[in-house]
Amino acid sequence: MARAAEHRRAGGEWVSIVEGARATSIAERAGRTRVRTTIGDFDADAAVIAAGAGSRELQKAVSFAANFL
Repeated sequence: MARAAEHRRAGGEWVSIVEGARATSIAERAGRTRVRTTIGDFDADAAVIAAGAGSRELQKAVSFAANFL
C-alpha cells in the first residue's frame, strides 16, 4: 500500500517520505525537483533515490543537475 507521510527532522524542517509508490519521472520545474509517482507529484528542493543497488544508475538517467541526497 502506498502512503506519504510528513516528518519533522531534528533541524525543524519538514520532509515527505513516500513508501510503496513507483516513481515514473524526475524532472526540474521552476528550479525545484519534481518527482512524479503513481500516487501523485511531489515538488522538493532535493530528492532521495532509495532503489538499492540500482540507485546510481537511476541518478545517471536524470538529465539535469538535481539535488539528490
